[in-house]
Amino acid sequence: MRRSDGPDRPGGPGRAGIGRPTAGERASAMAARFSGGWPFGRIIGAGLLIVGLFSLLAIGVGGTALAALTTARDRVVSTLDPAAFHASQLEVELLNQETGVRGYALSANLLFLQPYRDGLKWQQLADNLCRTHDQCGAGDAGTPDGLFADGSFRQ
Repeated sequence: MRRSDGPDRPGGPGRAGIGRPTAGERASAMAARFSGGWPFGRIIGAGLLIVGLFSLLAIGVGGTALAALTTARDRVVSTLDPAAFHASQLEVELLNQETGVRGYALSANLLFLQPYRDGLKWQQLADNLCRTHDQCGAGDAGTPDGLFADGSFRQ
C-alpha cells in the first residue's frame, strides 16, 4: 500500500519536524543575516557616523557658498554700485545739456548754453575715466571712488 504524507505523519505538511525551523526562527535568522550580526549599539554608532559625515559635507558646501556670496557682494560694492552711480550722474549731465540746448533754442540767449557746456565737459571727463580707469564695471581694475575723490560728481 502506498503511503501518503498526510497531516498525521511527523514532518508532514501540517507540522514542523525536528530538522525544520519555525517561521519565527527563519525571520530572526534572516534579520541576523541582513544586519550582519552587528549589535544594536554598533548599528546606532554607524548611523551617527553617517549623519556626522553628511553634516560635515553640508557645512563644507555651505561655507563654499558663503565664500562665493562674499566675492560677489564685494564685486557689487566695489565695481557695479560705483558704475551705476556714475552712470546716473552722467545721465543728469546729459539732461542738463538738453535743458541748455532747449533754453538757447527758445531764447537765443548764450547764457542758456552754459549748462550745455558744463554738461559736455563732465560727460567727456566721465567717459574718459570710464575708458582709461575701467570705472564702468567691465572688470575689477577700477576703484570705487575713482571718478572724484570726494565722492560727488561735481567739483
